[in-house]
Amino acid sequence: MRELRPLGAPTRCVTLNPDLAAAVTNRGMRDLTEWELKRIPYHYETGINSPPFGIVIDNTRQTPEETTQQILEYVKE
Repeated sequence: MRELRPLGAPTRCVTLNPDLAAAVTNRGMRDLTEWELKRIPYHYETGINSPPFGIVIDNTRQTPEETTQQILEYVKE
């Protein structure tokens, strides 16, 4: 954030944070690697999946459109 401040543009941080079971599930055409399957639970254990800044969205049960709407409402603020 400090490095972006000189640009003078508003900066918004958005973290998509589905529940762990969803996060470790293959989605679409992308298969998670073994490394990712180990890394993701580590992030949830350490809390990096839910930073104390910006907005954190649990998009586990949201459609992409619902998630987009939530993000757009946030950036309007």
